[in-house]
Amino acid sequence: MKVAVIAGTRFDTARGCSMLEHSGILCYPIPIADTPKEQNQRQYADAGGLQTKIESIAIIT
Repeated sequence: MKVAVIAGTRFDTARGCSMLEHSGILCYPIPIADTPKEQNQRQYADAGGLQTKIESIAIIT
């Protein structure tokens, strides 16, 4: 089984994948931001943009 892990930054995504991979689950990491500052901007100041980003990722994967 392979699952997508969508998280805020590359670090967050890697953490999520690491936890799953310890259980034998293969991961496809998908960060939604390049930096913590960008993640905060998306999460707190642009909720609509965050939703659009997640939806576009879900459609592609």
